[in-house]
Amino acid sequence: MSKFVLKIPKKLTRLEVLTGGEIATSGKSYFKNNIVTDQQDVISKAVFSQEFAFSGSDQPIEISLKELPTQFIPRDVADKQKKESYETGFAEGEDYAVNVYKNEIESYQHWIRNIENVIRELRAQVSGELSLLEESLPELAILVAEKIIEKEISGNSKSVIEQVQKSIKSLDNEFIFKIHLNPTDIRILEEVKSSLVDDSSRIQDVQLVPNDSVEPGFCILETSVGSVDARRGSQLEIIKIALQNALQKNKPDRDIELLKQMEAESESPNDNG
Repeated sequence: MSKFVLKIPKKLTRLEVLTGGEIATSGKSYFKNNIVTDQQDVISKAVFSQEFAFSGSDQPIEISLKELPTQFIPRDVADKQKKESYETGFAEGEDYAVNVYKNEIESYQHWIRNIENVIRELRAQVSGELSLLEESLPELAILVAEKIIEKEISGNSKSVIEQVQKSIKSLDNEFIFKIHLNPTDIRILEEVKSSLVDDSSRIQDVQLVPNDSVEPGFCILETSVGSVDARRGSQLEIIKIALQNALQKNKPDRDIELLKQMEAESESPNDNG
């Protein structure tokens, strides 16, 4: 049995096959006249090749391309491959979409983290500014009070009388020995000394002492239980300390309320969409 490998060009539809013996006896002239029935349109590159085995026959064999086996696959195999291709394509598309959305989510998360950092920095700055404001508020209040007091005293000669009476009323029944006054207020108090209290015996022997450290309109009392410093600076210092204590006491609650308000504003939706 002999084996032959046939390579058939695209346009060739019929050819004759010789056995090895025929080729040996016929010589080259046989190839020129008898191999193919139509040599036109024969292309140099083979487009089909298949291996055949023939018996030792000395007769030419006719082969038609129309009788070559058709390439096909069973329907169930085709359906399976179609399903696998669909599932593969779907999985690849799903993976791609997941990766795209994952990258977008990470980008938004990074953006949100940046916003949160900015909010935290703003909160810290606001808290710091509020602390500075609170620290300066008592000082500012004292300055304003001083200006108001100076204006009131400068236009009211009786202010020193009112201040001394107020200081005496803050006492119980202590005896008053000395009243320190600004030198400009001595004459005014001498004229009304006896009318400062209901019980004149409490100030019967009181001495009015000029003292430059006392501001006009204010006084220092020396009593049987100690001194009462009713000078402007001393009273304003008491007010300042009271303001500082009040602010310090309420500071934690205000800070918490401020932070809650800022958080609520940061979580509220944007009106512009």
